Amino acid sequence: MVYRVHTVGSIGPELSELMSTALHSAASQPGAVLILDVASTGGRVDIAQLMADEIEASLVPVYAMVTSRALSAAMRAESTRDIWPAPTPTVAPSRT
Repeated sequence: MVYRVHTVGSIGPELSELMSTALHSAASQPGAVLILDVASTGGRVDIAQLMADEIEASLVPVYAMVTSRALSAAMRAESTRDIWPAPTPTVAPSRT
């Protein structure tokens, strides 16, 4: 089963909860993967770090698909197993 979370807009508690719920649901399905559809200009760095930590600790494979932009703290997409950019995404680093 493939779970897909649309991460559009600012990174905040609501998005963190959505991703966490999807990860827990995926963990109950053998062979499941989670795709994060990233289109974000960033947001709260503390929340982005919590999300990155949860991704890195997950047994579920998590992938990021950058559809338009992943700026600053935008999901810490580099925490995923792979990043799939759309033909013309804008990606900026979140780690200094």
